[in-house]
Amino acid sequence: LELSDLKRNFVLTEKIYTFLLQKRMEVEINKASTIANTKVIDPALVPVHPFKPNKKMMVAAGFLVGLILGVAIAFLRAMLDTKVHNKEELEKLTDIPLYGVIPIKEKERVFRESFITVRTNLHFIIPHHKNCKIIMVSSSVPKEGKTTISSGLSHILARTEKKVLALDLDMRKPRMHQEFARPNNKGMSTYLAGEHTFEEALQPVSTHLDFFPAGPVAPNPSELLMSEKFKKTLDMLVERYEYIVIDTSPIGIVADASLLLQYIDLMLLVVRANYTEKTHVKDFEKMAREKQIKSVGIILNGVKRSQKDSYGYGYGYGYEYR
Repeated sequence: LELSDLKRNFVLTEKIYTFLLQKRMEVEINKASTIANTKVIDPALVPVHPFKPNKKMMVAAGFLVGLILGVAIAFLRAMLDTKVHNKEELEKLTDIPLYGVIPIKEKERVFRESFITVRTNLHFIIPHHKNCKIIMVSSSVPKEGKTTISSGLSHILARTEKKVLALDLDMRKPRMHQEFARPNNKGMSTYLAGEHTFEEALQPVSTHLDFFPAGPVAPNPSELLMSEKFKKTLDMLVERYEYIVIDTSPIGIVADASLLLQYIDLMLLVVRANYTEKTHVKDFEKMAREKQIKSVGIILNGVKRSQKDSYGYGYGYGYEYR
């Protein structure tokens, strides 16, 4: 039995070995009969540096894409921006002369000195043959600073020892009394309505400056400004004062300011930087041309000062606007 087992294992192993030899022979025959159609031209090279990512290419592409996007965004913002930002934009936008640039009220001295430039420029265009010069200050829309400009101009004119009246004729939303820190319970509305006399409503501010408030808001401000009593009052004021600075309602919204154009010698439109629409300036220029307003000017208000401001020879020397 043991011999039989050994013979059986031997025979089985021999058959397996013979089968493997046969298969090996077949593989060798197939390999020998196959003719290769490829050959190695150059041996493969191992790179010293990584092929990807290419940092220089990525940085260059990022810089180029960023530059293109930045220019596109800046161009788009410029196209969509409808505000007046600085003096240069305003001068390109309209032919109406610019009589002054008022900075943001950060420093009182700088703010007050800016009105000296306005006063100097006005000196050359206000008619000198008249005993009284009437200056009307208005704006296209609210919150452009017309009341601040009116009160500041009144103060700077009074410093020349001229008799000045600051007259608040914004009968709808009076604010001039806040600039002068005065009450508004008496004024033009109550005076024209016959409730108070002119002297009762008049409020002295300094030796050469008086203030006449608008008074409580009346239901019919346009009718009051068109009344015969108002015309006579204005004639009386012309005899008493050398300058009358009038603060009115926005000329681009209500008609109250337009009613006063027949009485004034100069109209000043206040334009606030980064706030006033360019179309408002164009509309005002068109209105001035249609109504044939002879003396008209613009004051740019709320301009930001740069960090490199200097005052070497008086206000404005080395002054930059942005």
